[in-house]
This record gives sequence, structure tokens and C-alpha cells, in this order.
Amino acid sequence: MKTDYKNLSNVDLVQQCGRQPDNRLAWLEFCKRFDDHIWLVLYRESRTKKIFKTTLAGKQILSDLVQDVYLKLLAKDCRALKDFKGAHEHSIFTYLAVIAKNVINNYLVKMNAQKRPKINGSINDISPQSQTPKEYESPQPHTDHAISYNELLNEIDSLLDDILKGKDRERNKLIFHLFFYEGFSADEISTMPPINLSSKRISNLVSETKKRLCIRLMEKQQQLPGKPGTMLFNFVLTNG
Repeated sequence: MKTDYKNLSNVDLVQQCGRQPDNRLAWLEFCKRFDDHIWLVLYRESRTKKIFKTTLAGKQILSDLVQDVYLKLLAKDCRALKDFKGAHEHSIFTYLAVIAKNVINNYLVKMNAQKRPKINGSINDISPQSQTPKEYESPQPHTDHAISYNELLNEIDSLLDDILKGKDRERNKLIFHLFFYEGFSADEISTMPPINLSSKRISNLVSETKKRLCIRLMEKQQQLPGKPGTMLFNFVLTNG
């Protein structure tokens, strides 16, 4: 029976591409769903880090960076795709954003290395900080600081699952993630294919979600002694 890739969930489609890297139809559907998102993340990061100065140069650099993202997805027998474990239908967008940001960081390291003057001396004189980055960097953080940060985000996600209801729950959670965690503007999010909402509607939705999240956090603080949610409450108020 022929597979209808248009009807596959995002998670199933990613797994299919990981298992069958030569499956042209699966990859066409993958590009249709996620290519705009990859471009948008790369454009935003490139603009933030001032990678290019002209529109013409920017288009060429972005095209190369997009290719690098897909090479990362295909590298080592599609390891990045096989490593993906989506907690929900839209987890892939955050996952691809992390990979795209790693590609940007690797590009900057490469460009800085080319600008650096040649050093004469022993190999023992080279600083450990100047080592070449890994070909594929897992999106999973490893530092204690990152673990604490992730604990905060996990707690927020748990509360979002509590307050977001209805058929648009996953979409609204994705919007909050993109705005609150990834720093996308409402205008940028409105251009993403899976969203299909105006920027004004997105701004209102994020504002309402944040308000409900703060109310839920205040309720939680009152229920538990010692107000353990203070740090989380302040985190929500000062971000997004």
C-alpha cells in the first residue's frame, strides 16, 4: 500500500526520513513542512549576529547554511533524525531550530578561524578553546546551568499542558515556545506554515497565555509552603 506522506504526523514523517534517507517523496514532504522554518531561524540568527551586510550576500550565505542544516540531518546515517524523540507533534520545530543555531555557530567559528593570523609555534601552545566544533552537536544541554534552565522550562511546559485546552492546544503551545523560548516576533511566527494566524492574533494569544500562566503560578505558590515557585514566577514575568 502506497504511503500518503501528507497525512503522516510530523513525528512519523521525521522517523520515515531517518529510516529511508533516499525516499524522495518523504523528503519532499519534509521540505514542504519545515523548509520555511529552517530559513526563518537561520535568517533571524544571521541578522542578530550580523553575519552578512548586504541582501545579495545574505541570500547566498543563507542558501549555503540551509544546505548545511540538511547535511547535518543526513550525516552519520541520519543520526540527528533518528535521535529525535518528539514529546508532542510540534517538537520538531524547536529541534530543527537548535540544529540551525548550531550550524550558525559552526559557521562563525569557521569564519573567525579564517580571519585569525597564522601562529608559529608548538602544537602544545594551542588553546583547548580553539578546537574544531563537533560535526554534529546534540541539542541536549550538558551543563549544570542548562539543566537548571531546562527544569524551569519543563515546569512551564507542565503548566502549559494544564491551562491550554481544545483542538488548538498543540499549536498554541508551539506559538508560546517560539515567542517565549526562541525569541521570534509575532510577525515572524505568523509566516510559519503550521500557524496560519495573523500577527495580532498571535500577540493576543501569547499575552493571554502568559497571563493565565502567571495566575496558575500564583495559585501554586499559595498552595505550597515556602513559595517554591518564586523563581519560576519571576522567570515568566521577565521573559517573552
